[in-house]
Amino acid sequence: MESLRRPKQCEHFWYYFFINGLLLIVPVTIVCLLISHGNWLRTVSPDPSLRKGEPTVVDPYAEVLYFEPASGPFAGRTNMTIVLSYHPMMRLAHATVTVAGRGCSQQAVSKRRGLVSGVTTITCTVAPWTRGDGDDQPVGPVRVTFDTPVGTKLTVTSSAKTFQFVEDAAAATDRNRTAAEHVPTLRYGSTQRFQGIASGGNAIPVRGQHLSRLTNVTVHVNQSDGTPRRAGCVVLDDAHMVCRSPAVHGPGPTLSFDVLAVDSETGCALNLSPTPDARIYFLYPDPVLVDFETFGDRPAVAINGRDLYRGYGIDDVHVRFRDHGGHCNVTSLATDRIVCRSTWLGGLAGLRDIVVSVGVTFERDVTRRSVPPPRSLFNLEVVIVAVTGSFVFLCTVSLLIIACRSRTNEQFEYSRMDRSATSAP
Repeated sequence: MESLRRPKQCEHFWYYFFINGLLLIVPVTIVCLLISHGNWLRTVSPDPSLRKGEPTVVDPYAEVLYFEPASGPFAGRTNMTIVLSYHPMMRLAHATVTVAGRGCSQQAVSKRRGLVSGVTTITCTVAPWTRGDGDDQPVGPVRVTFDTPVGTKLTVTSSAKTFQFVEDAAAATDRNRTAAEHVPTLRYGSTQRFQGIASGGNAIPVRGQHLSRLTNVTVHVNQSDGTPRRAGCVVLDDAHMVCRSPAVHGPGPTLSFDVLAVDSETGCALNLSPTPDARIYFLYPDPVLVDFETFGDRPAVAINGRDLYRGYGIDDVHVRFRDHGGHCNVTSLATDRIVCRSTWLGGLAGLRDIVVSVGVTFERDVTRRSVPPPRSLFNLEVVIVAVTGSFVFLCTVSLLIIACRSRTNEQFEYSRMDRSATSAP
């Protein structure tokens, strides 16, 4: 009887051993999963380098281990290889990769799993870098954003290493060669004359090549005491610009000058001055305006003065009528006269004063030339001249009469003497 019961006791032993094992393994497995799940969701305060709302995962199973290359051209198309440690619960199929703030289109993902974590390799192509808003710089970390089992998105960042956008070597060489071929220059010659009046403000036309690249163009005239006087320039097109003469008060007539500018494409400061022997600035005194006159019904006005055509051109002179706001277009310049043609339909007989400006600085009021009154017939000067003339005339006539009378007496005396000699025996 006892021998028959032992197998039954052994059978019950293995049955209870299996049940107890299951009761022990299931709680341990649940606890491990809870601990692992807790470590997976553990995060810290966001990295300051991340965008707002992107947390940083601090987990030994989720980090960027390595990526290459560390730099690429601004044009993009750099093939990136990113090695990332991952947790088995990471959903990398929907991962988003950014490199220095620019997207990286994912091409392939390969995984190598372990018991708890694994390693994945992501290959992608970097998008071109273009300047954005704010402090957007062509350098930054590699970030991988993935989905979590609870439906949120977490980002893993390569905080210890950054990717740098750089200029392609071939593009830089081409750009430097192109920049060297298109360096702005000025054309100096016999017709290119830097000159101005003491008050400044007159136009100085300048010719050159590739002038549209210039900014902050200025003319510096060095006075005799070494103090520079500066005036600005305006670029009209790639071959022309207009500078203004600065106000220079000092001895002349020749001084030195410099033309300074900034190349807008390279940011470099340029000195466009000619050679020292051609760096001559001609200084002239301000024009002296005396008066003006009109010519009856003709619409012409003549302005008289001195130094009227030195240091400036005909386009610098402007004449307007103060009384009724009309203008007078300058038609000719000479050293002592400016002639203009009135655009006002009214007559010029009542015109008393005009305003003449040279450039943008010099301006003067000019009055009409005074007409002397007609001379009277009873003017003292006329009387004196008439009396003097009459006296001289009378004296001359008297002398002639006396001379003729003396001559007549002499001839009569000679005749009488001849007759006396003839009648003598």
